[in-house]
Amino acid sequence: MLNENQQKVVEYKGDKPLLVEAGPGSGKTRVIIERVKFLINELKINPSSVLVITFTRKAANELKERLSGDIPKDIINQMQISTIHSFCLDFLKNNGIVTNLFDDDSGEKKRLIIQKYKSVLGFKNEFYLADYQIPSVINKFDEYTTFKVDSDALINYIKETRPVSKEYVDFVNSFKFFPLRKVKENKDFKQSWYNARYLQTARAYPIYLKLLDKYNAVDYNTIQIKALNFLKENPSTQYKNILVDEFQDTDPVQAELFEILLQNAESFTAVGDVDQSIYSFRGSFRDYFEEFYNKYNCKLISLDYNYRSTDNIIKASEMFIKPQRKEYSKKTSCWHEK
Repeated sequence: MLNENQQKVVEYKGDKPLLVEAGPGSGKTRVIIERVKFLINELKINPSSVLVITFTRKAANELKERLSGDIPKDIINQMQISTIHSFCLDFLKNNGIVTNLFDDDSGEKKRLIIQKYKSVLGFKNEFYLADYQIPSVINKFDEYTTFKVDSDALINYIKETRPVSKEYVDFVNSFKFFPLRKVKENKDFKQSWYNARYLQTARAYPIYLKLLDKYNAVDYNTIQIKALNFLKENPSTQYKNILVDEFQDTDPVQAELFEILLQNAESFTAVGDVDQSIYSFRGSFRDYFEEFYNKYNCKLISLDYNYRSTDNIIKASEMFIKPQRKEYSKKTSCWHEK
């Protein structure tokens, strides 16, 4: 049995986009499932118009499994229920844009690509990159893509603030192979080596993007950029009924994707908890709940009941979180015994 606010979310038929504040234990997964069932069984919408974005493949599979109790599998298969990356890949493949994905959940594919093309990417001589340092380059490439870095500006900034000494360059180039141990033993050389790698990582990023294009490939981050660019030119899609889970973890590129999809949507439901955003630690956090709420005059419903934690835990958590919560929020978490 759904509580009052859960029922309001499930049966919402208003013209405004719907934002749902849903903390841990508030039954948000069940609400998403019931809303999809309501759209299909009660409003009789076309199942191929449904797009449900989840944060993990496990969550997507769980949604499909739980929906199968009330909706035939052939109907479920017409819906797009997936992670944002799977949606972007399917979308691009269906439109003949890309065919290869150079990425996986472990990052191993991308690591092997960078290892294979280290020389092409410029990681040689004073810019030497050890294999164990490849993950740090991957992290930087991902960051550059997600936050749309200006490569030229970044390169100039690094040149100005991260000097590489001539002594280091001359020393390294006097050896046939990079003298790793000797460089590490010299404090100044070690710092110059770090600065050189930092600079070359910024220089290598555009080269990396060209490599992906050469092989008609994408990684998990560039796939979003390509999908976004295509949608900007072709904004009309089959997806008219959109549900987004874990909306608080939306990154800037995803936010633009959702905005374009929203323009042609008949219903748009975003569920999440801004108190749990994974991007706040980066210093570049934007509250897309607040931005969507203000920009699109959204309907906001809060799932207040917590079915997982005890009353004492909830009260203690609220003491720390409530003073920092945005004014637009309607969250007033309380315990609800099952």
